[in-house]
Amino acid sequence: MDRDDAPPARDGLIDGLLEAAAALLERRPSTHLLAELQPLLAALAPQAPVSTPRFIDRLLGRDLVRAAHPDPVDGRVRLHLQRSAVHAEAVEAHVGALDDSLRAIDAWLAMPPAATNAAAANEARRAEALHAAALTTRGQLALARATALAILDQHRHLRDLLVPLWRQALAAEAAGAHAEAAQGLAELRASLGHRLHELQAAASPSSRPESTT
Repeated sequence: MDRDDAPPARDGLIDGLLEAAAALLERRPSTHLLAELQPLLAALAPQAPVSTPRFIDRLLGRDLVRAAHPDPVDGRVRLHLQRSAVHAEAVEAHVGALDDSLRAIDAWLAMPPAATNAAAANEARRAEALHAAALTTRGQLALARATALAILDQHRHLRDLLVPLWRQALAAEAAGAHAEAAQGLAELRASLGHRLHELQAAASPSSRPESTT
């Protein structure tokens, strides 16, 4: 290959990589997962203790009605868990695609630039602009990846820590230990809620640096 053919070939490669990266950055499945985690967190608020059925409730069959109709909050929690699991799979796949794009851009950045001379000043400026664009895009991809991983981490915390603790609080309610269990639930829920708020700000398109392309 002639040296004169090297710059267009290298430039053409990064053009395609930048286009693919831009398409990935437009897709934000992590925002859908985050949007599902927020109502899940709301549904996991400590519930007021349910009083023990009174004699009149048993006499009128109200306790049987309660038993025959599952807690609607539990149904909402199950629904949000199912939906968030679907979104989490999409986010994991997106993270894999972001990793591929990062590796491709890193490989391009590692390629030695073609030699230029004073007569090729325009090509040299274009090469510098493409290099800067590649670095900017790489930063955006890395930020999107970090945000997606953080949201996945919060999904695991809600699914594996908060939901079981919420169910324990319900069981403790029946055993008469509602106050202590509810306090632990409220503390973890508040901590996760604060983190979700931070991630929502980080996942907002307005928080991303502007592209220099």
